[in-house]
Amino acid sequence: MNSASPHEGRVIVNPERDPWASPSSIWRLAAALAKKRIADRFAGSWMGYFWSLIYPIVLVSVYATVFSVIANPESGQQNYAAYICTGLVFWLFVSGCLTESTTALLEAKPLISQCFFPRWVISCAVSLSNLFLFLCTLPVLWVALLFLGVTPQWGLLLLPVVLIISWAFSFGITLALTPLSVVYRDMQHIVNLALTPAFFLSPILYSTESLADSPLLVWLVRLNPATPFLHLMRHCFLSPRADVLVLLGLSVLYAIVSLVCGIWLFRKMERAVAIRL
Repeated sequence: MNSASPHEGRVIVNPERDPWASPSSIWRLAAALAKKRIADRFAGSWMGYFWSLIYPIVLVSVYATVFSVIANPESGQQNYAAYICTGLVFWLFVSGCLTESTTALLEAKPLISQCFFPRWVISCAVSLSNLFLFLCTLPVLWVALLFLGVTPQWGLLLLPVVLIISWAFSFGITLALTPLSVVYRDMQHIVNLALTPAFFLSPILYSTESLADSPLLVWLVRLNPATPFLHLMRHCFLSPRADVLVLLGLSVLYAIVSLVCGIWLFRKMERAVAIRL
């Protein structure tokens, strides 16, 4: 009697070759899954995709209004509302990748049980869908900055590079969190809890210069991997920075470390994930 195939009852993506060895088909699959995630997020909603614009607009408006009154006198920023806007838009992208990665593989379990494809594609779809929503908010951000009196700077030419590095950084973290969340179901709560202190330890509502009286806080903020990315976003939209090459170097370093660690952890935990799914 012939032994049963390990993929019996499954649809194999690109059966003529090893699914891991076909980059173009895998990236097309990742893009299709990212599109599906976005469509599912707004399915049945009357406003649809506009919610992806309304939420950051409301959030930025509230933070800018409240903290411009409370913190602006000590912020050291001439245009504090614009400073907050650029930081919050980037933070929404990163936090979206992190929170969605903790449930991505579990939500994709029906698909995984029917199709054979590299599981990291799910992680890629999470980061791509959030990148798309991030790109959708950038025109809104630019209109808001123009309204706030911000004029275009030459640093805007660096934006495509910053976006690529930011996506690579978030993709690496997503690769690490997706398998961990399957094996350790508490990860979803841990990530949601950790995002709060991470938010306030990132220079979103304040500048690092305003923390000069607290060396410990300055040290913690500078160790935060999100800090150079936030500075680069403001370099692109607000005012060019003299240390932009240092910030780019740090961002690339963080992105490489994130990708290497994410790939290693995902590979290491694949068997454990397969057992639990």
